[in-house]
Amino acid sequence: MTDTSTKNFWIVDIDQYTPVLVTADGNVDMEANFSLAEESMDSGDRLKRLVDFIRNAKCRLEDCSPALTSLLPFGVSHKVAEQIVYLAYWKNYRLEFRVDKTRNDVAVWARFPNRPELNCILDEFAGGVDLSDELQGWLDFFYSIISNHAEIWQIHLVVNERVYEKLAVAHHASVLVEVQTEASTLVDEVLAAYGSA
Repeated sequence: MTDTSTKNFWIVDIDQYTPVLVTADGNVDMEANFSLAEESMDSGDRLKRLVDFIRNAKCRLEDCSPALTSLLPFGVSHKVAEQIVYLAYWKNYRLEFRVDKTRNDVAVWARFPNRPELNCILDEFAGGVDLSDELQGWLDFFYSIISNHAEIWQIHLVVNERVYEKLAVAHHASVLVEVQTEASTLVDEVLAAYGSA
């Protein structure tokens, strides 16, 4: 389960390979009816079901208490993002992680250029460029996981220029960062799919 403090009240996490929606204090609110370790299920199907679980959890929260969702933020754990990487790798899906500026917010998301139905918001930071430890934590996580896979698979990292300038960006020989100079319209489509736009 989630083992670090978080700005998010609701977190999609992994409990023994089963996706769960938990509160920041670890109470399970929703559990998937599948396991990411189920070898009889195709990796692509498991990835699709994981992304659907994330979307459904977010929509359920917004439907149940729309006034509270802005006060009780939603995100996913690094363990979930790691599972997205593993499942995408086994299907050889092109994957990029993005830290994009949208209007006044920053969105952290996984983009599948050839499979847009799998695009997935991982976290959102309201009120401009939030320089919290968690946003830096996402960037550090991306550097680590991309470096770990560099010899066998290429994962792209795209960071908005205004965010890039304000974060501590380490330079790894195995990680190429594309710095984007304008707000992303792509993430607006993903946010719209989540009902957040």
